[in-house]
Amino acid sequence: MKTTRRKFSREFKAKVAIIIPTLFFGYFLIFYSTNIPWLDDIEVGPMALHEWIQSTNYSEKLNIIWAPNNEHRIVILKLMVILNYNIFHQFNIQWLIWQSHLYFIAFIWITLAELLPKKNRLMYFLPIPFLLFNFQYYLSTYWMIAALQHNYVIGFGILTVYFLAKKKSFILTLLLLLFTCLSNSDGLLFIPIGALLLFMQFRMKEMIAWILVASTYLFILFSNYPTWNHHGENLNYFFEHPVSSLQGFFVFTGATMDFLPQSNSSLRLAIVAIFGFILMIIMVLGFIPIIKGQWQKKQLLVQWKLGNLVGTKDLILLGMLSFFMLNAIMISILRARFGDFVFLIGNYKIYPTLNLIFIYLLITPMLNKQFCQGVLCFSVLLWIGSILVYTPEIKKRDRDLKASYHLMKTGKEGLGFSAESLKKFRIVDVFNEFEKKGIYKYSDK
Repeated sequence: MKTTRRKFSREFKAKVAIIIPTLFFGYFLIFYSTNIPWLDDIEVGPMALHEWIQSTNYSEKLNIIWAPNNEHRIVILKLMVILNYNIFHQFNIQWLIWQSHLYFIAFIWITLAELLPKKNRLMYFLPIPFLLFNFQYYLSTYWMIAALQHNYVIGFGILTVYFLAKKKSFILTLLLLLFTCLSNSDGLLFIPIGALLLFMQFRMKEMIAWILVASTYLFILFSNYPTWNHHGENLNYFFEHPVSSLQGFFVFTGATMDFLPQSNSSLRLAIVAIFGFILMIIMVLGFIPIIKGQWQKKQLLVQWKLGNLVGTKDLILLGMLSFFMLNAIMISILRARFGDFVFLIGNYKIYPTLNLIFIYLLITPMLNKQFCQGVLCFSVLLWIGSILVYTPEIKKRDRDLKASYHLMKTGKEGLGFSAESLKKFRIVDVFNEFEKKGIYKYSDK
């Protein structure tokens, strides 16, 4: 009886510990996802929606959805804006942001079902909510365009990898890949990742079909692509300054250790770069037992041809960690010319956060109870630190957006636009029209 009570007590405490960061994150998500657009939000939100409503030509409507924002085609974002308008007859940034965070459900479900050891699963899961619901990546939580770009890529990407690893409907998996690619440009990284997973499962016919279909996606997505010159400049800088990109890679991967957001010091860069370097070592060490285990299998070639060489868990971990690594490489190459601190901006930090979680999931079979307790302590401290450091940033952003909105209404400047741009693009007129029709409702909560 005492043993049962102790077990119940431990489980109760663990569930309370899981609920605490979830409630904190949920509270801030509800009350600080302000229904005010900023910069690119306006182009892909109210302006695109206004054009859509005014247009009666289906070709024009398609062009509105297909038009890129900078170097990204964010078709899913625009479709969600239009879908919400057709259902609720409103453009509401809060609703769009909340909907994008539903990917948490897929992530947590796959983690519990496939990625954690069956024994003591709750103990292994405990650090994850504290890591996942930290406040470091607040810009990709509260900035509409960043939230919808990154969250949909991650959500559809995780499902794509899961469906491939579990050998579920291939047609549905190709559809998920299409949604991933249409969410943001980095969704294209799941094309080579998917081909790799199919190869490791010896699904050669499906791999060829994957490559052919994905090649079609690439051709369509890069048709009339507007920023090749921009990428050319980035690549030229990389070839001239490769060390900057190497440093940027470790800064990006270690960004969850960034607790000096107002500093432009070398100390800030050094802390996160060292943490990123340590994470890469841990990841390599985590894969070594898996590789050894596969290599020591009898009849290795036969197992591969039977599709039994690599298990579901290892395929999911390989797929997702490959995505985060490729993302880090891509950003470190294409963004290096904008300075060392570009790798620490808030809308990127969701990737190093999830990278950290997947590295933890990779090494869970090697962890004993004491080590798990150490990881939990680290996670709680990181979570508390993120609240202390970034809550003022979140509240300041909320206040600044409200002030900027009222300034925009005067036509002088605001929401990231100069007075000339507001007049040129008729932004104030669109907001006035939307407010009059009830499509957009400003709330100064």
